[in-house]
Amino acid sequence: MQIDTKQHTVNIFVPCFVDQFFPNTGINLVNVLSNVGCSVNYNVEQTCCGMPAFQDGFWDHSRDVAKKLINEYDDSNSVVCIDGACSAMVKKSYTELFKEDILQHEVKKFQKRFFEFSDFMVNELGVTDVNAVLEAKAVYMDACKAVNACGIYEQPRKLLANVRGLKLIELNDDTCCGFGGTFAAENADFSDVLATSKADLIYKSGAEVAISSDMSCLYHVQQQMKGIDPSIRFMHIVDVLAQKK
Repeated sequence: MQIDTKQHTVNIFVPCFVDQFFPNTGINLVNVLSNVGCSVNYNVEQTCCGMPAFQDGFWDHSRDVAKKLINEYDDSNSVVCIDGACSAMVKKSYTELFKEDILQHEVKKFQKRFFEFSDFMVNELGVTDVNAVLEAKAVYMDACKAVNACGIYEQPRKLLANVRGLKLIELNDDTCCGFGGTFAAENADFSDVLATSKADLIYKSGAEVAISSDMSCLYHVQQQMKGIDPSIRFMHIVDVLAQKK
């Protein structure tokens, strides 16, 4: 489906984790958006949304990082992010972070044009079919922040429903994978228990591929899956939608 590129010039925000460890997912984001007619801008100066510092209570530092991000995308175009947790940080936690700040009005304007990827595709562009092809049985692994803070549930499923050859199996599980940003580092043993439980559910579902909107969640569960069935693939939804014949 093609759209008017003049009306849909978009900025992309590539989270730290993706930028450092999974750069091809960022490239696929550009490809998917370009293929539906968007003109894509990427600011090479962008860094972090400020979530790690916010979670650990360093709000002054988090606020400085957040201001940098807002200033880097100070035009009127939408900002598309491929991570539910970072999207939740911007769209929800920034409200608390800037509650008594003089930039509160600017922050609200930024929040209104900041979108999680699948939400932008489905609800802003009206695109649910990108002619992707992936012959596999798959589960979609909902990310806590994406669902609870951003309302991301139906959007990725609408996109995946139109992937040729993909059979989507519902996990019927809403428990956390155990990553939770700095939680995984500060509570490693408990975090691993949660990830192992999630990996076991995926294995028992018979899925060949696990898909999510959050690469950090995928990576965390994948490490535990290596001891159960290393043949199961873990893919970000952007990487799935970039698959062609």
